[in-house]
Amino acid sequence: IDFIESAYSPEEAYVSKDKSGECFSVVRRLSLPLSSTNSTDFTYSDDAEVKVELSLGMPHTYPIDEDAILVINGSLFSSPSNPPFVRKAALNAIPHLVEVCQQTALQVAEAQGGGEALWSVLVSADEWVESEWRNILERHGRNALA
Repeated sequence: IDFIESAYSPEEAYVSKDKSGECFSVVRRLSLPLSSTNSTDFTYSDDAEVKVELSLGMPHTYPIDEDAILVINGSLFSSPSNPPFVRKAALNAIPHLVEVCQQTALQVAEAQGGGEALWSVLVSADEWVESEWRNILERHGRNALA
């Protein structure tokens, strides 16, 4: 957990406890950029972005028990209201992001017989933003123009 707090600012990631106080989760706030799309049909301010929170829930026996796999959830934190397709694109993209991250958590657990998967999942999320988000946004932009 210390490496999360040292690698990210509090605005980028934080650690929280659930209601039972037994299970920690790491919440990573991802910024999905808008200004880097190739579309010339829409203009965005240079700092326009969608913010998504990715929660990595840690079961009580994580990372010791090989069956204790991270539980990944995602939610929309903020989104510009205009153009409206941006919010829809983000809401449609979140399940794919969660699926990619959950798959990474499962792969790490299977390869190591349990163990630490936090960093691998966080890297996977960052890679998804770089490789998938722009395509999803552009696809929704094209559909909005059709």
